[in-house]
Amino acid sequence: MKSKQTLLNVTLGCLLAVGISGCAVAKTHHGHKTHAQAHAQEGAVQYGDESPWAGNYKAVTDDGRTVAEIHVDTTGETYIDGNQVKPSHSGSDYLKFKQETITYTLRKSGASWKDSDAGTSGRILFD
Repeated sequence: MKSKQTLLNVTLGCLLAVGISGCAVAKTHHGHKTHAQAHAQEGAVQYGDESPWAGNYKAVTDDGRTVAEIHVDTTGETYIDGNQVKPSHSGSDYLKFKQETITYTLRKSGASWKDSDAGTSGRILFD
């Protein structure tokens, strides 16, 4: 844990730099955090230079019919049939997002979709 003096110096330095660099500090009950740290804590997806999920995918039924076409761009923006969706959960080995009643899960070990309303599910293939 940082000392109070270090936190004070970081906060003061950041406050002094606000007009110059746009430095932002979000105050939480755990102390002061940068804007990026606050978003990371809230569960926002954070990637380095390129999303590990970047690419095109197809959600298919067991008999091969296409349920949805999925695109994840290099910044992590996710689209289902051309419509942007927000990831609901993410981790180092998965990305989960939802559109209406269908939940899509991309995993390094295999990807799948499930329609909670219809009770159907299937695979997601890298296109």
